[in-house]
Amino acid sequence: MDQSYDQPLANDPARTVPAAPSPGPIAPEGSATYESPKLPVPRESGLRYGMDIDGTITRAPRHFKRIIDALMDNGDTVYILTARPESWRDRTVELLADLGIRFHELLMRPDDWVGTVPEFKVAMVVAKAMHITIDDDEANCWAINEHTMCLAAHMLPFPSISGD
Repeated sequence: MDQSYDQPLANDPARTVPAAPSPGPIAPEGSATYESPKLPVPRESGLRYGMDIDGTITRAPRHFKRIIDALMDNGDTVYILTARPESWRDRTVELLADLGIRFHELLMRPDDWVGTVPEFKVAMVVAKAMHITIDDDEANCWAINEHTMCLAAHMLPFPSISGD
């Protein structure tokens, strides 16, 4: 399949995007204003990000290095949140160092974890009160969005860039 991103979707019926449903009224009926159930994060406390490794950081290491460096330089907290087993910690730390990826804490699945990967990632998001995660697995993103207050962004495919 052609992965060209510079052509409008309307040119190809197979790539058309369905119309979004109407969001309805901005404010619930009977109220003057809408109040978000999610509370804003005070800037002085910084945001907490969770970044997946395989299929995410490894897909675009230079881009994630720049993103993570900017977040950390801004005072935000970056967790590396991976389903890799704890027994792989040494090789995982070595991989991240080779890619130049900085982080505050590496969160790895315990070797004796009996739950699913999405359950592990949800547990870590809750334990660290993360605000935003980036993951390549739709099931992980869905579980995080469904069961936490964190926004999980799905790592979508993109054209390869030479040298990356």
